[in-house]
Amino acid sequence: MGLICRFCTLAVICLACLFSAAPLLAEYGDNAGPYPMDTGIHGGSRLDPDAYPAPNPYLAGWATDVIDYARNGTDVTFGDPSDTLGQPGGTEDVFSLGDGGWIVLGFAQAIRDISGYDFVVWENGFFQAGTEGPEMLFAELMFVEVSTNGTDFARFPSDSRIPAAVGGFGSIDPTYVHNLAGKHPNGNDGRDEGTPFDLADLSDHPLVLSGAVNLDDINYVKLIDVVGDGSTVDASGNAIYDPYPTPFASGGADLDAVGILQASLPPDAPSLASPADGASGVMLTPDLVSGAFADPDDGDTHSKSRWQIAESDDFVSPVFDALSPVNLVSLPVPVFILDAATTYSWRVRHIDSHGNPSDWSDVFSFTTGERDMADDNDNGVPDDQESGPIADLDQDGCDDAIQDDFKVVALAENGGQTGITAPAEGGVERVQAIYGDDLPAIPNEKDQLLGQVAFCLSVAAGATVETVAYFSPCVTGQTLCWYMYDSVSGWTDFSDHSSIEHLADNRVRIRLTLTDGGVGDSDGAANGVIVDSSGIILLDSDASDSSAPTDTDSDVGGGCFIRSMVIQ
Repeated sequence: MGLICRFCTLAVICLACLFSAAPLLAEYGDNAGPYPMDTGIHGGSRLDPDAYPAPNPYLAGWATDVIDYARNGTDVTFGDPSDTLGQPGGTEDVFSLGDGGWIVLGFAQAIRDISGYDFVVWENGFFQAGTEGPEMLFAELMFVEVSTNGTDFARFPSDSRIPAAVGGFGSIDPTYVHNLAGKHPNGNDGRDEGTPFDLADLSDHPLVLSGAVNLDDINYVKLIDVVGDGSTVDASGNAIYDPYPTPFASGGADLDAVGILQASLPPDAPSLASPADGASGVMLTPDLVSGAFADPDDGDTHSKSRWQIAESDDFVSPVFDALSPVNLVSLPVPVFILDAATTYSWRVRHIDSHGNPSDWSDVFSFTTGERDMADDNDNGVPDDQESGPIADLDQDGCDDAIQDDFKVVALAENGGQTGITAPAEGGVERVQAIYGDDLPAIPNEKDQLLGQVAFCLSVAAGATVETVAYFSPCVTGQTLCWYMYDSVSGWTDFSDHSSIEHLADNRVRIRLTLTDGGVGDSDGAANGVIVDSSGIILLDSDASDSSAPTDTDSDVGGGCFIRSMVIQ
């Protein structure tokens, strides 16, 4: 707003110019132009929220960075560029551009082309005091441009049908203006309306068609003051008029804020059910259970949930951080995440089908009980799964049982064994196998799961490491595939991160590439601990596509252990 109310010396001039605009008002100021004025979006005020309406609930974020700017006019000094960041600040918490000045703002959250309007621009235009009849707006307009890369900017196709100049303190009928920021009141009477923009209006822009501007990845918005003397034109070449000249400190458009709209509201914060707050003696692989999904938007569905467990209620260093599209309201905690006799905090947030996350739930705490399987010698292998007095699965000439960097568990079937080596920079802390028939079905039910092992490695936080697994006895001359399984995502083909070699004596060696907090780590946190539960699947040798598990009824032979091993 080139005119700010505190510049009292201009009041008399303003009033005189307002009356001089009366003939123009009678000519076209009927508020019945082709572009309705009821499209403004409420932004509230970060400085005086009690005096303004509540912000539109679909506002998801605000400009976060001033990338560059250029004021035009030596007298233009009002405001600081940082006044344009965040929620609107009100009439005087703005940055004046001057006639033809400009500013580029950046966003931590990209603007996307959703259904309807996508973002909103606030300038501090206001309705002229004393105006009767149709509402005439003191509005200093801005061109709006958007960019993905910060270099290529696509300008919104503007339309201005204001018939003649309005003078430095004149008014316009906002229903005769389209795709120019500033056509809504944000400067008086508790009005806090911003002008919304729809990225779909740029779908035919050459920069969009070439791919230089991606309407689903807008990271920059440029606002350029319209010089209101008619020297600048709209997309059709028509002269644009707004208050001109504005030779004072607040000259030109006064930018207040730019906000991002979202397609839907986030879900409600979930409630927590189990483990109950303060529960004790909780098993080491409990089921985390939340309340049902609830969302204020009709038709939104529950797409994912993010579950966290930590030893402190600030969750700065979680021991478990899982984003699951499978376990939405109940998630079994994988093996080796939790320690015995330890108090933990946990929470969850729900995510809807538009990708909007809820607020975090309340925080509950629980204390675990003792381990179910004894390890009296504290070697990281359950006592009843020790490999025996003589075993050399890695064929290094050393008894596996006495190696610190290699842990082996005995299999229940056929006297077999499974071993895990420590990575070059790290250690193998624990290995465990539990036998049973309650594993979820493998990707193709007639394929054979030959064995599965859970293990825990200590590594540098965030590190990518290689470890080696051994299985014996196993299959020779058959196609094998390494799969990871956990309760977060189910079965995952690990072929791209593993290699399988057949060795002598029906042994198999598997080289695995794992990343702390990434591929192969069930705890989901870059915390210096990799937790993995993996196994070999025998593929159908007659399958037309040997890259994926297929059906087979054949005998695997070779003394292979066919019974599933359930890891807990």
